[in-house]
Amino acid sequence: MSSLLDNKFKETFIDALSTKEAAGAFSDFVDRISNESYKTTEKISLTSLFPKEKPEWFILLLDKVGKDISMNDLRGNLETLKKEILNTEEINIKMPFKPSDNFLKQVQKVFDKAGYKDYLVNLEIDESGGLDTGFSIEGKYLSVSLKEYIRNYLMSKDVFKGKI
Repeated sequence: MSSLLDNKFKETFIDALSTKEAAGAFSDFVDRISNESYKTTEKISLTSLFPKEKPEWFILLLDKVGKDISMNDLRGNLETLKKEILNTEEINIKMPFKPSDNFLKQVQKVFDKAGYKDYLVNLEIDESGGLDTGFSIEGKYLSVSLKEYIRNYLMSKDVFKGKI
């Protein structure tokens, strides 16, 4: 069972979670496992504890530990993994609309290429009407504004010299 705690699996698992929302679902799942493990020492089917549509992280976990496992063997390792995941670095993204899954995957590729590892995306939707998107990482903030982009482009082409 120690394979759940090896660094390669943790990295793959965090990539599969990808968002703070999914990490919350994993945390809830671990809580269910913990509660169930005190009721029985028998093997139990993990799929019976997660009957709905199974997320990528659940399938990855299922492949790693098998379908029928002893609850007591699993509980401690999952709780340790949960603690580590909940302490994972967050990259905060504030956007005016809910992005597609593909968009989030592309953003994650950018952060991966920039050298970030083992992080979760915390997505906040701000429907206040602005077009700004903000990124916050390690206390640093970057605002990406469509208005600023257009203004800078027009000024670089010497289209106007006034304010927008």
